Amino acid sequence: MYRTAGLPSRFPLKRSVKSRAFWPDKLRSAIRSAHRRVCLSTRVTRGHGFLEPTLAKLRASKANSLITPEQRKGRILDFGCGSFPYFLISTSFAEKHGLDKMGGGGGGVPADIRLAALDIYDADRLPYEDNFFDVVTMLAVFEHIRVDRLTMLITEIHRVLKPGGSYVMTTPSGWTGPVLDLLKTFGAVSKEEIDEHEDSYSA
Repeated sequence: MYRTAGLPSRFPLKRSVKSRAFWPDKLRSAIRSAHRRVCLSTRVTRGHGFLEPTLAKLRASKANSLITPEQRKGRILDFGCGSFPYFLISTSFAEKHGLDKMGGGGGGVPADIRLAALDIYDADRLPYEDNFFDVVTMLAVFEHIRVDRLTMLITEIHRVLKPGGSYVMTTPSGWTGPVLDLLKTFGAVSKEEIDEHEDSYSA
């Protein structure tokens, strides 16, 4: 019986006659993939929900599809990025910035991502110069902010965006409220996040 680091001893391993690797490549890849999914599911949002990693990937994919190659040569700000900035990690930019009330500094965040703390209810200005960013994103954040602060925030986003820059945001449609309440009951989405929604919006 052989043992591989990180695997319980109850899994006996037979040495392959065709390869020195104890585990076939596909099985080893599946284990690593499962581990990444578990880590992602506990970090993309506060609380827990088994659909949260999928939703985070869908939002990131949609946002990335709206950003041009030319804009990627500049700066991006992800407002409400969380303590683990999944979207910033998954996107390509010359310079990446993240703002969140939780700040940053958690383990596993790449050194090229600049995180800063900002509570929208205590600040009247974003801590950046005029015309600083090529893109500003707010993914599943808009609905968490009280209406009385949204006007100030949108004005500030307009200020820090370069002329011709892009503002990319996602928010649940107004009709999804009852659906999200049902999903949180079954643990599909984070109860903490859903309970913090201030309002809902429709195009």
